[in-house]
Amino acid sequence: MNLKKATVEFDDQLIQHPCLVDMDNETWNGFINPYLNQIERDKMIAKQVEQYPDELEFVEELKSITSEKINGEDYYYFGGAYCWSYVEEEEIILVPYDKTKSMQLRIEKLIEENESLYSIIQTNEKEIKNLLKEKV
Repeated sequence: MNLKKATVEFDDQLIQHPCLVDMDNETWNGFINPYLNQIERDKMIAKQVEQYPDELEFVEELKSITSEKINGEDYYYFGGAYCWSYVEEEEIILVPYDKTKSMQLRIEKLIEENESLYSIIQTNEKEIKNLLKEKV
């Protein structure tokens, strides 16, 4: 394996995951093939459950991925079927995951991409309502 450290995001989660990427098998259909350690795997699955509570079959599929030892640590291969992309170096956030901050960053990113506020609210309605409840 020709491993390199990288930072990736899964689909529309907008959570950054440090990972390893085998440069000899870097992509599938243009998407990155990352290896996540146990902590990052669990964080990604938890976010999937939070965002899409009705997609339990997909969550079970993610949980069924078995680990392999890389440099003595368990890593999970999440390539070959999932939509991962690299996080550009200037976009890497070096802070612990914070649900509220993650939502703020998601909204800022959508606004930068010229999405309408209506579209942002519609897409993230559940999380916005939860944030508003937390503020009260």
